[in-house]
This record gives sequence, C-alpha cells and structure tokens, in this order.
Amino acid sequence: MVSSVRALEQLEEANLHGALTVSDGLVDVGFLFTRGGLRLVSAGRPLPSLAARLAEQGLLGAQERQQVEAIRAGRRRPPPDVDPRSERELLLGLRLGVGPEEVDGAARAIVGEAFLSCLFWPDPRYELTLGEPNPELLQRRDLSALTLSLGVKALIAEVKARVRAIGDVLRTVSDLRVVVEPTPAGREAVAAKAPLGEGPGAVRRARLLRAVVEEPGSSGRDLAARLRFSEVELASRVHELTTRGLLATARRPPDPEEELERIRAMEAGIDEALSQLLRRVRLADDSARLGDAPRAARHMARAGGLLLGAGRAEEALRTFQGALKYSEDDLEAREGYVQSLWGTRRDAEAATAAEELGRRYLELNLPTRARRVLERALGFQESASGLDLLVRSYVKLKKPKLAAEAGQRLVNRLRREGRAEEARELAAKLLQLGDDADRRKLLRAAGLDRRKVAALVVLGGVASLGFFPARAEEARRERYAALVRRLQGELGGVRDLRAARGAMTPAIADADVLAGEPGATGARARALAEDLRAVVADCERVAPLLAYLPWREQPDIDHVLARLRVQGEARSQALATPLKRLREELEAYRAAAQRAAAEVRALGPTADAYARAVDVRRRFANVPSVLRSATVAVELVSAPPGAVVRYGGTRYSQRTPLVLQVPLKGVRELRLSLEGHEEVRRQIDFAAIEPQRMRIELRLPPRPTAAQPRPRGRTRVSVSRTTPKPAPKRRPRPPQIELREGTFLGARGAAKKYVFESSPSYFVRGARALRLPARYRARVRPLNRVTRRGVMLVGIDVDLFVYRSRGWVRERTERIELDEPLQRPVVVLRDGRRRVRALRRTISLKEDELFDEVREALRDAMRAIKNKERSRRG
Repeated sequence: MVSSVRALEQLEEANLHGALTVSDGLVDVGFLFTRGGLRLVSAGRPLPSLAARLAEQGLLGAQERQQVEAIRAGRRRPPPDVDPRSERELLLGLRLGVGPEEVDGAARAIVGEAFLSCLFWPDPRYELTLGEPNPELLQRRDLSALTLSLGVKALIAEVKARVRAIGDVLRTVSDLRVVVEPTPAGREAVAAKAPLGEGPGAVRRARLLRAVVEEPGSSGRDLAARLRFSEVELASRVHELTTRGLLATARRPPDPEEELERIRAMEAGIDEALSQLLRRVRLADDSARLGDAPRAARHMARAGGLLLGAGRAEEALRTFQGALKYSEDDLEAREGYVQSLWGTRRDAEAATAAEELGRRYLELNLPTRARRVLERALGFQESASGLDLLVRSYVKLKKPKLAAEAGQRLVNRLRREGRAEEARELAAKLLQLGDDADRRKLLRAAGLDRRKVAALVVLGGVASLGFFPARAEEARRERYAALVRRLQGELGGVRDLRAARGAMTPAIADADVLAGEPGATGARARALAEDLRAVVADCERVAPLLAYLPWREQPDIDHVLARLRVQGEARSQALATPLKRLREELEAYRAAAQRAAAEVRALGPTADAYARAVDVRRRFANVPSVLRSATVAVELVSAPPGAVVRYGGTRYSQRTPLVLQVPLKGVRELRLSLEGHEEVRRQIDFAAIEPQRMRIELRLPPRPTAAQPRPRGRTRVSVSRTTPKPAPKRRPRPPQIELREGTFLGARGAAKKYVFESSPSYFVRGARALRLPARYRARVRPLNRVTRRGVMLVGIDVDLFVYRSRGWVRERTERIELDEPLQRPVVVLRDGRRRVRALRRTISLKEDELFDEVREALRDAMRAIKNKERSRRG
C-alpha cells in the first residue's frame, strides 16, 4: 500500500509503465499506464462522459449531447466506420464541431478529477504494480472506461501540483462523511439571492448553498450524489463557502447499522472489483472496527491468499499473521500462514506451525488435511508430538498399516528422548493396529515382551495422590513439622547425594511411623516417605550422571548421551529435572552439529566451504560421530590428469580431476594409478590437506640400470645346499563378525523368489577387519525391502552377543538406517528365480562408510553393556 503522491513518483521513475488502483470498498478506480497512453477504468460507479463535460464547458449543445448519449445507449445507430464503444471516436466521427484538442482536454480534466476525488474518499486504499498492467482489466467490457493517448506526463505533473495545493481543502473536508450545516449568514444569502462570485463557479456555489439550506445536516456523500458533483468539486465548494462563513462542517459518529450495510454491499460487489486484494483488506479493517473478528479474519485470510498466489510470500506472511491476530481459530488463515512460511524458506517455523494446524484439523475431524500438513512437517523436522498427531490421523483414516509404521517411529523417538515409559504405554495402545509383524516391531521398539503389555496398560491408568486437607490435629502437625526441620538441617551439611543417603534413611523410618496416622498429616508423611525413597534409590544409580552437567568440557557428547539413555530417568523429581534438561541440551547441541555438517556438505569445493568445515570441526570437536559422517567437497587434481582414483576402498568411474567428499574426522586411504607412472598411496586426513584442493604429482618409474659386462675367462660360482626352513603355519582365527543374508521388511510373499549370494568375509578381511574382544561375538543382518524397482537395502541390524555362564547371550541390537535406500543388483536365473548380489558388491555403497557405521554401532553396544555391568556391581 502506498500514498497517492508516492505512487505517482514511482510511476514516473518506471517511465509511466504500471497500474495504480484506488478503492474505498464500494468504488474502485484504476489508472492503467501502458506504452500507448493512459486508460482510466472504474467499477461501482460510471465515469463522467466526455459529452457531458464538453456541454458544461459550452463546447457542445444539448441536442448534440443527447445524440451522443442515445448512440452510446444503443437507442440510435452510429454512423458507419465509427466504433460506438469509444466516445472520443464517436464525438469526432459525428462532426459536432469539436476538435481533438477539446476532446483530449475534457478527457484530461476527467482523469485529473478522478484522481483528486479519491483523496476525499473515506480511508482510501492504494495499490501500485509496476510493469505491464493486468490484461484482464484492459479487456473487461463491464467497466466504465476512458482512454487518453497524449499529454500523460503533463497531466501527471499537473495532478501532483494540485495534490500539494489541496491541503487546505483536506483540513476542512477530510472526507465526504462530514455533515454540512448552513450558518445564519448562509440562510440570509439564499433568501436575498446574493451573488457568490462570477462565472460558472458562482452558479454551482449557489446550487450547493441552496441544497444545504433546503436539507440541513446532509452528508457530503449525499450532496455529491444529489447535485452530481465530483468529490473534489464538492469538497472545494464546501471549503470556499466555509471560509466565507456561509457553511459549517462537523463529523458525525459512525452508525453501526450503516457500517454493517456498507460491509454487506462491499461483499456483494467483490467479484466486480478491480482489486480484490484492496477490497478484502478494507472489509477486514471495517469488520474489525465493528467488532466482528471472525469476518475480519476471513477477509484478511482471503487477501493473504491473493498475495500468495501472486508470488508475494513475504507480504502474504504478514497478512496471514494479521488474520490470526483477529481470530486464531480461522483455519484458512492458519493454513495460509503455514504455506507462506514454507514459501519464505522459514522451514523450522513452518514445521511448528504445521503441527499446530494438524492438531486443529484433528479436533475438527479433518484427518485427510491433517495427514497432508503433518507429513510435510515431519519430512523436515521429526518430533514426538508431530508423530503422535500423524498416528491419530492414520487411525481416523482407517489405515492401520500406516498407523503402525508411524507408531513405530514415534516409539523409537520417545525412547531416544529418554521417555521409555511413554514409549511402552504407546506401544501397548497401538498393539491392536497392523498385523503380527507390526506388533512384534512395536514391542521390540519399546523393549517389551507380550507378558508385560497387560500390566503396562493397567499401570498407565493409576493416578497419583494429590489432595490433602488444609488442617489436621495440632500434635500430629507438630511432629510432622519437627521431622521436616530435622531432615532439612541434616541435609544442609551434606555435600553430595551419596552422603545424603545416610541422612534420609532415618527420616524415612520416622515418616513411615507418621504415615500410619489418619488425616492430612498421615497423607503428607506417606508422600514424604515415597519421595525420600525415590531419592535414595536414585543416589546410587543416577548420581554419577550429574558429573556431566558441565557438558561442554566433555570430550565425547555421544558417550554422555549413551549413558543417559542407558541409565534411564530418575524416579525423584529433584534429580529427574536436571537430568532431563541435560539430555535436552545435549540433543539440541548434537542436532545443531548435524545441521552445520549438512550445510557444509551441500556446498561445493570452494574456499567458503573449507572455512566453514574448519569452523564446524572446531566448534563440534566433542561430537566425533557427526564429524566422522560429515564431509566437505575437496577438488583432487593430478599431474598429469586422467588417473584412476580409489578412495576409501571405492573405485571411482571418473578420473582426475574430480571432487572428493573428505570426512571432517578420520583417515581414509587414497590411491592414484596411471599407466606408465608409479602408483601413489596416501592417507588423507582433513586436518592435513590444503584448503579446498589437493594436487598430487605422479612420477615416472625409475629407468633400469645398464647391464654389467661379463668378465672374461672362467668364473667359479659357489652354490649353497642348505634348505630354508618353512614358515610356521598360523591357525586362522575364527571370524567374530558373522554376516547373515538378511531379513525382509514386509512383502513376505514376493521375497520367496529372491536368492542371496553369501559374503561371509565382508567384515573380516585384512587390515580393515572388525575385531572384537574375545568375550564378544557379532552378527550383521542387512534389512531389505522389495519394491517395484527391485530389492532395496534400507538398513543393517547389528546383534552383539556376550559370553555368559550359560553360553552366548544376545545382549543388544543396534540398527543402522541408511539415509537413502540403495538398490541391490539382481540377476535373473534360468529357473525364473532372482539372485541378489552379495553385500560386498552393492552398487553405490561406500564400504568405508558402512565399516565406520558398524564399528560405531559395536562400540556403542559394548560401552552400554559395560556401563550396565558397572552399575550392577555398584
């Protein structure tokens, strides 16, 4: 929205190429500046005719004016070769004695008057668009239109000068809602028929003064309609007569009924408006002024939709925010707000707002819409609350399979956040969804077996005690107060939680004695005893974790998070709150590291990418797992070029020069080979490479030395007859990593026709072998999914076995999910079956990355088992 003068200045800067639309809610006027001139269009009220204006100037007689108006109305036939839709061509074609200069002058006067009249509208709204005007407005035949081809720049300069000079008139008549009253002097002037000047202006002043005396208290709008004056002319005449003391103006408070009728009229004619955006914004403001917030929100949301459709996302966002201020329950405004956030690339805010929108959709029983917005939000940012809403939407849509899969994601998320109890309760509730395989997945994800599900459901319905009367017997109250004071005094001298255990044990016994008393004191004593027992139980189990509270100094954040997940939540509120805050801060820190690493990976081999990678490595040095998986693009150049590249065990099809993804932490082997040159082997570490580029020179092999001349004569040669001792044979160490052929995720029937090649030595070859301590064994099971494209590798399960007194026992399972499913090559056999290649031949799978993932999973599992054993011994 712009002001009138500023709009004209911007149009002049754009070489008068654009469109300016002005609206008061009921009447719209559009000034369309094209390369051929200016076209004035009006909706809601016809423009003054050129014939009428020429008649007022005395250049056209009454009979000729009637002839022109009859032809334009269709009551008479126009002369041949004359277009009756253009009043200018009609006036010139009828040869009525007026020339092109007079017709163009009348047209300029009408255009200037139309622009100045907008200044006296009640709260006018302006919309300026630069460039080619909307062709639909130029082609609409239901509008009153006027075209001006010459003198447009001079007209704009004249209008700007008149706008600046009309300030006094605006101070007297700000808009046509003013009420005009005659003064005693004005009545006397009408009674005496006193002259009010000379010329045509005097006649029109006298008409206005007479109309006001006949109907005092009329509004400026009614007077303009009755006298057929334009707004600017009426305001100017009222100002002149007011300065002479003949008229007086006053403002009347708005009538709610009239305003409501005006709003209804605006809504009825909104389809014919030149700018629905201006009309919607005006309707929203007027509705809010009347206190109708839902209607205001609806119209503001429609205005935001128009802006969003025009590609003005930032303006649409502000408009939708204004609509939500009127009414937070308007779904159209909330949905448009979410779309504008996505359009302005504010993805985090959009995901949060989409989650709230999905919740409101579910409250209104609109699960299809809820599913649409929630799936997009969860695709960017996964949260437990969003997954919960998605599960509910699938349940309402009667899609149990999808609900079970989303429920499994939610259970895994809750367990990662340390909310194991909620995960188990949710899994128990979702057992009725999906098939048996889905139920097993839910139970496994929640860490449950079938025998505990019923007890868990019953346990979730138990409510805690929370009501205590305000009074009790005086003696019991004194005993309880003394117990609390004594406990507080003893705990005041304790410096750690372990020492507090000795102080709380006698207090628990005293509280148990008081708990047997009836009334409020007994209830409070029982609650105190329970709280103290919870704290005592947490002292041994949770106290070591509090040492991680200055977590920024910890060398390995992943280790701290693993310990927090293993230990679980504290029973007491006093310890649960700081541990929960610690976990939330660590997870937020790790998520920030992952986002920073993703931004670095998205960049090309530039100096900015290298600098940001160095910064990420420095800032998140205590998150080694993220740094090992994060990579930065580095250009590899060889001299001469065209060398074959093997990096991290993977052979690249492209030869040098090419771009490598170098991890921020860890060492990988680089091998360059070129025919006729020596092979180069280097251990690549990000900390040791040059910024954004590696240049390696390939050397030619050394030339063979010249052959020595054979000595003349006989030469004695001594030959040793000793037989070398054979090298002792080493017994091969049995592999500790067993690679199974894998399992399927769904599509059991379709999986029967697939046969997998075996590759048992994938993880146990040479220097890259994964070795475990003697008491551990591991089993790796690829997770496959059959799709229309073939067999997809979607993840890997790593089972860790520990040798116990009863034999090998599976203690823990770690799942590795691939970011993008990888297609495994399939060969059709003669008998119709299909063979899936071994894991070592998987296309596009970088072996080093898989090795690192499995190694980290094994390390995490062994660390968790050791921590669990240590906590048991303690």
